[in-house]
Amino acid sequence: MSSRFVIDASVALSWLLPGEDTKRTLPLRDYAVELFAPAVFWYEVANALWAAARRERIAQSEAMEALKSLLDFRIAVRLTVFLLPLIRILPYMILLT
Repeated sequence: MSSRFVIDASVALSWLLPGEDTKRTLPLRDYAVELFAPAVFWYEVANALWAAARRERIAQSEAMEALKSLLDFRIAVRLTVFLLPLIRILPYMILLT
């Protein structure tokens, strides 16, 4: 198995949300050396966590912790400079809703 993978939000959300099928995604989380994602990755993850909290699938505090834990994976995303400030405030956006 290669140690470099491109993932999308659905893969990351399978790691974070209860009841998701993780048979094929957990090995990526556990053994990948480098993870890459498209530029919309953080928007999609934040939106899905916000929606899960709004629908009471998870608590808002769980959404925040999920986002924080995902940041620890250091997923490489190619961003344009104007998007960087938004990435820093995503955790706070969840709290405001």
